[in-house]
Amino acid sequence: MCREAEKTKLLIVNEKQKVIEKEAETERKKAVIGKMLSATVEIFARHFSIARKLKVVYLITLAKQNIDNFNFLTWKVTPANKLISFKLQ
Repeated sequence: MCREAEKTKLLIVNEKQKVIEKEAETERKKAVIGKMLSATVEIFARHFSIARKLKVVYLITLAKQNIDNFNFLTWKVTPANKLISFKLQ
């Protein structure tokens, strides 16, 4: 009977050790996943920031083009208006 009790205790100790090893492995995997997630978030944030900056640059470029177009049209229309007003008099 004593021998059976010792075997049972050894089995329990072995199983506890396996559980401890599995828990340690789980913690290592959690740490790796956490680092990967952090890196992914950083990459996403960097790309988002670049995309936002590109959008701002694009909008500024469009605004400058619109101003240039307006100035060009103003320059073209002004002499025509003078001609029209001259002919009407």
